[in-house]
Amino acid sequence: MTLPIDPTQPFLRSPKTKMSDEEITSWINKQCSNRSQKDKDRINFKILNEKPDTRKEQTRFKELRNQIDPDRTDIITWVDLIELDENRMPLKAQS
Repeated sequence: MTLPIDPTQPFLRSPKTKMSDEEITSWINKQCSNRSQKDKDRINFKILNEKPDTRKEQTRFKELRNQIDPDRTDIITWVDLIELDENRMPLKAQS
């Protein structure tokens, strides 16, 4: 189950196009207006838990994570990597 993606959407045409979290949320809500809450929960879970699943993706993921913070080996999902990159991830507890 995926969201209907329209490549003409401004934020999909160019990686330089910036949309606020609120604008993206509004777009997603519009796209999902005909979905049940169960479907929305399933999509959300899938997005939040997506991990690199090929050797090439795993290598790229580790490279990106290490560029941001090589000590954050607890970061294993794409969403967490984005959150870390945007400084929205809490600091790792010191042991």
